[in-house]
Amino acid sequence: MRKNILNFITIILTANFIQLHSTIVTIDTNIKYQTIRGWGASSFSPEWLTEDNRKELIDVLVNDLGLNRLRLEFPSGNRSKERAWEWENDDRDPFNYNWNVFNLKSFDAKIEKFVLPFKNKVEQNGEPFDMYVSPSLFNGGSSGAAPAWLQFSPGEFSEYATSVLIRLKENYNIEPNYFCILNEAGNNNSFYATVVSDMIKTLGPRMKAMGLKTRIQFPECVSASESWNYINSTKDDSIMLSYVDVLSYHLYGSNDPFRSQIRDFAKQHGKITAQTEYMSLNMNILYDDMTKGETSYWEIYGIGSCLDLKFDRILKLPNFWNFRQVFKYVRPGAVRINASSDDSTIKVLAYFKDEMPTIVIINNSGTKSINVENLIDGDYGICRTVSGTDYKESGIKHVSDGRMTIQVVNSVTTIYPYNGSNHPPAATSWGANTDYLTLPANNITLSVMATDAENDRLAYSWSVKTKPSGANPVIQKPTDSVSVVTGLNSEGKYIFEVSISDGVNTISKEARVNVYAVNQPPKPMDVHNRIPVMITLPCDSTAIRAGSKDLENDKITYRWSIINQPAGANAFIEDTTQAGTKVRNMSIAGDYVFQINISDGINTVYDTLNVPVYPINNNAPSISNISANPSKIILPADSTLLSADVADIDGDNFTLWWSVKSCPAGAIPKFVNQATANTIVKDLDKTGTYTFTLTAIDRTKKSGKDVTVTVENPTITEETLSKQDKFNIYPNPADETLYIEFGMDNKSRIFIRDLFGRVVKSFDTESSRDGMIKWDCSDSSGNKLAPGAYHVIISNRNGIVLKSVIIQ
Repeated sequence: MRKNILNFITIILTANFIQLHSTIVTIDTNIKYQTIRGWGASSFSPEWLTEDNRKELIDVLVNDLGLNRLRLEFPSGNRSKERAWEWENDDRDPFNYNWNVFNLKSFDAKIEKFVLPFKNKVEQNGEPFDMYVSPSLFNGGSSGAAPAWLQFSPGEFSEYATSVLIRLKENYNIEPNYFCILNEAGNNNSFYATVVSDMIKTLGPRMKAMGLKTRIQFPECVSASESWNYINSTKDDSIMLSYVDVLSYHLYGSNDPFRSQIRDFAKQHGKITAQTEYMSLNMNILYDDMTKGETSYWEIYGIGSCLDLKFDRILKLPNFWNFRQVFKYVRPGAVRINASSDDSTIKVLAYFKDEMPTIVIINNSGTKSINVENLIDGDYGICRTVSGTDYKESGIKHVSDGRMTIQVVNSVTTIYPYNGSNHPPAATSWGANTDYLTLPANNITLSVMATDAENDRLAYSWSVKTKPSGANPVIQKPTDSVSVVTGLNSEGKYIFEVSISDGVNTISKEARVNVYAVNQPPKPMDVHNRIPVMITLPCDSTAIRAGSKDLENDKITYRWSIINQPAGANAFIEDTTQAGTKVRNMSIAGDYVFQINISDGINTVYDTLNVPVYPINNNAPSISNISANPSKIILPADSTLLSADVADIDGDNFTLWWSVKSCPAGAIPKFVNQATANTIVKDLDKTGTYTFTLTAIDRTKKSGKDVTVTVENPTITEETLSKQDKFNIYPNPADETLYIEFGMDNKSRIFIRDLFGRVVKSFDTESSRDGMIKWDCSDSSGNKLAPGAYHVIISNRNGIVLKSVIIQ
C-alpha cells in the first residue's frame, strides 16, 4: 500500500512538474512571410513498375503525401531505349523546328504515363498543378556534356527549350510555370553565370513572343552559396532579371548564410525562392528552408527517400510520414506566419489560409507538454507521426480561449483546422506481405492500417476484385484488418479490395499479388554509356553501364560483348563481367553495338546499346569578309547591315549567332535575325562604338569574329544647315517626284538611304544650276523604289543633316 501511495504521489508531482514546465508556443497571424506555391518531386517513375503500381504511386504522391508540383527533365544521354531530346542539331536555323530529329517517342511516353495523370489528380482536388522544366548536361554524367552548338548559341538553346514547351502545350495542353536553363549550372559543366544570363535574355523574349506563360527559374545551382554567386554576379542585369520569377537552389555544399541572402534579394526584387534538390532531406532541413530561405517551393528530388517501390507494392518510409505532416495540411496559397517557442528543442512552423492557422510542431527530444497560444477559436484536428511511423489522428479539440495544450513525444505533430463535417477514414498502409508468389506457394497475408479524424470505430471488409480464370482464393477473415488468404494456386494477377468505413464514410484500397509458375527473369535497367556520351575521334573510349531489377532478389551476373562494329575496327571491353566497364580502341568512325547479358542463375535476358563514334573534326567553321555597311552612322540614322561569309571545309553542319560584345551605356541594339550571316541591326541610337560578334558553331568547334560600328551626332543642326544651305524637300509624302532644294554657296553631296542604311541614290549638287534637284524616286539603276520611309541626307563642309521622306 505504501509503495502504491508513493507511486501515486510521484505521478502527481511529475504531472505538476510537466504542467509547470510546459513549452509555450505562440503564433502571430499579423506577421506574415512567404506564400506556399507547391510541394514537389521529380517526374521519375521506374520503368519496371507495373502499370497498376504506377497509378497507385501517383495517387499516393498527390492524395496521401500532398504533392502538387513536378520537375520535368529532358530525355538525355545515350541509352538502350532512348537518346537525348535533340541528339544532333536539328538544322542550321534555330528558329525552325525539324521535329523528325527530336526524341518525341520517349518524351511523349513519360508525359502520358506519369505527368498527365499526376496533373489530373492535382486538378481533381481543385488545386493548381505546378511544373518546371530543368534539363541536365553533366560532362561526367549519363546525360553527357552540352554539344557545342547548344552551349555557345543562345538561339539554338532557345530552340531546344521552346521545342519542349511547344510539345507540351500543343499536344498535352500543359504550360510549365517555369523553365530553368540548366540543372546545377556550373557543376561539371560550363554554363557559367554569364552564359546562363545570355540564354535567359534570348529565351525570355522568345517565350513571350510565342505567347507562352512560362517564366524563368534561376539559377538552380548545386548549393545555396553557388546559387548566391550566380545571383550576385548578375544582380545588375535588369533585363535578365525581368524574366526571372523564382530563385532556386540545391543543398549540396555550403548553404548559410546564403539562403537568407537569396531570400532578401528575392524580396527586394519581387521574386520567390525554392529549394529543389537534396538527397538527404529531413525535417530540420525543411524547417531551415522555410525560415532561412523562406521558400515558396520545396521539393523532394528522389522519391526513394520517402517510398520503397516494389514491382507492384509501395512501402512508406519515415520521411514520407514526417513530410506529410506539412505537405498534406499546408496547401498552396497558405501563408507562413510567425511562430515562436520558448524551448529551443521545439521547432514550430505555422501557416494561415482561409482565416484559420495550421501549426506543425517538430520535437525530437522526448515527451513535452505544449501550450499553443493565440489560436483562433474553433475546432482543430490533431495528428502526429511518432519517430517516422504511420501517422495517427488524435481526435478533435475545440478552442474557445485561443489556447490548446497537447502532449508530443518524438514526433511531428500537426494542428489543423477541422471543417466540422465527418471526415472519411484514412488508410495509412495496406497490401499483402508480398507482391508475388511462385508456385507451389499459394498463401498470403493481407493487412490494412487506418486512422480516423474523429476517432470513430473503423470496420473493414476484404473482397476479391480480380482473379485468374479458374482460381478460387479464400479470405479467411474478411472483416479483420489482417487476414490470411489461401488458394492462390493459379498463375496470374490477383487484386483484393479492402473497404474501410467509419459508419458515415467509406473508402477503399487495393492489394495486388502476382502469382508465377516459375522464377521470373531480371529486368535490364538504364543501359547506357558515359564519359563521354557523344564520342568524336581522336577520343576512342567510353564507359558502358547496366543495372537490373530482379523480382526474387536473386544474385545477378553480367556479361558484355561487342556484336557489331565498323569494318576494320578492333574495339575491346576491359572487363566483360562487370555491370560497369570501359570500352577502348573505338578508333574507326561508325556504330558500335554492345550486348549485355543479365542472368539470375536461372534466366538470362539481354539488352543492346548502340554507341556511335563520329569522325575527327579538324576545323571550326571559318568566317571571312565580315563587315558593317555603313560602318559609320550619323544620327538620327540608327541601323546598319552586318554581313560575313561563312564556310566549313569539313562539310559539317553549322549554326550562326550574332551577339553584342560591347556597346555604349544605355544602348539596346536589336537584330532582325541573329542566326543569318547577313542581318540588320537597329536601335543604334546612342553615340559611341558598337562591337558585334558573329559566332559560327559546328558539332564540336566554334569560331568568332568581330565587326565595329561607330555612331556619331551630326556636326550641325538641321535648322542651321537648312538656313545656311536652304535645304528643303517637298512634297512629303512623295509619289512620283521629290524636289530637293539646296543653296548654291557650298559644294554638297546628297544621299538617299533606306532604313537599313543602304545608299540607293546619290547626287552631286554641282550638276544643278538652279539649286534644285528633281528626283523621280528611282534608285541608281533606274528602278522605282518600293513604298516606305527613306532618309535624304545632305553633306558639306557645314556638316551633315538628314530629313525623312515617305515614298508612296
